[in-house]
This record gives sequence, structure tokens and C-alpha cells, in this order.
Amino acid sequence: MMAWSRRDWDSAFFGYPVAAAEFAGPPAPDEIRARLDDARRQGIRLLYLFAPPLEAAPRRACEHAGLKWMGRKVEFAKPLSSPAGPADPDIVPCREWTPALEGLALQSGEHSRFRLDDGFRNREFERLYAEWLAGSLRGDGGKCAWIAGTPSAPRGLITLEPGEALRIGLLAVDARQRGRGLGRRLVAEAERRGALQRAPELRVATQAENAGACRFYESRGFACVSQTEIFHAWLEPAARIPAPEEHP
Repeated sequence: MMAWSRRDWDSAFFGYPVAAAEFAGPPAPDEIRARLDDARRQGIRLLYLFAPPLEAAPRRACEHAGLKWMGRKVEFAKPLSSPAGPADPDIVPCREWTPALEGLALQSGEHSRFRLDDGFRNREFERLYAEWLAGSLRGDGGKCAWIAGTPSAPRGLITLEPGEALRIGLLAVDARQRGRGLGRRLVAEAERRGALQRAPELRVATQAENAGACRFYESRGFACVSQTEIFHAWLEPAARIPAPEEHP
């Protein structure tokens, strides 16, 4: 039984085997243990588990079965309409990496499960978000980055990722610039870009625990379209049983 799938990109990037499993409903403890045991036998080091929204009692049952709750992901969407509005002259495309821009990218991940899980001990969070930014600056797969300010002194950053819907990847405003409407302007520019591309909607994911971000997107006309509970399980390799001929 293989009730999980290997995450090849994560495995190569982090340097150890990573896999993921999904549950259609509240997972039973026996089902959780079966998936963990199977992944452990196959040498998986980290297993992501995704489930629909859970009440407190089923969530505690998951934790008692060996899972670490990492929060609830909330997916927001906003329909886009044409024509596109006027461009914001203070928000410009960017292709140049700077330490200041990487600092903003890390700020955007303040509530990330990759930062909050103390099982990551090799700067996985920093490396992951630095690569996320770098890929957007390079234009990998049509991604792009937009900033307010200059690369050496950015006031805000937003990255966009194409697909069936245009997606916001990273969004951050420098702490000294918050409360001035810059986040709203960055998202408005993302909406404008989506309209130019005739994307049907703009999407973004954040954490339910990040109440400020949820309120912000709702105030901008985004609606919640899905919620997912996320758990991590760090697995030690299963003990190897020697073959009979290997016994002394």
C-alpha cells in the first residue's frame, strides 16, 4: 500500500526524501499510523499530510497519532474583469536580486510552516524563500516580480505566477512603510496585470492564523474558496531486520 506520493522537487532541494498524503475526510488514527509506517519503511524523512478543516477533537487525535499540526491554509480568489485599470507609476517590474529584496521575501513568510516547524534545521525556510524570490526574478515559467521603490531600497514586493488563474506568490511591505496603503496598491497592480493577461481570477494562499492577512484580502474583494489543514510528520528510518544468514 502506498497512500502517499513522493515530492521530487522538495526532496532534491532539501536533501532528504519528502512525500505528501491527502485525506478526503477526518483521518482515523489507524489510517494515519498505516501511512506513517508505510512511508517510514520506504525511507521517507518528512511527510506532509493534508486534510479538510477539522474540529478541535479530530485535530488532537491527529496529533496524538504522531502528526504535528502546522496550521490551516486558506485559499482566496477574486474574479478579474477587463479592461485593465491605469498602471501605478510607483510599482515597477524587477529582475535584480538584492539582499534587501531577499529580506522582504523572508518577511512574507513570517507565518510559513517552513519557518514555524522546528524540525527544519538546515535553514530550509530561508533557502526556500530565497529560491522562490530568485525564480520570480529570473522569470521561471512566466513568473515575475514587481516592487515599489528600488531593488536596493524596496518598500514593497509582490511576485506573480501564471496558470489557469494568476496567483500571488510573495507579498510583503517593509515594516517602516506599513499602514500607508502600499499593500493595497501592490495587489491592485496584480489585478491590473491579470486583467491584461485576461486571467479569469487572481488567487492567493495564506494561513488562517494570519488574521491580518485574511482581513486584508477580504477587504480587497477576495473570497475564501478552500481551506486545508496541514500536518508534518518527521520520520526516522524503520529498523532493518537482518536476514537469517546475517546473524552471528
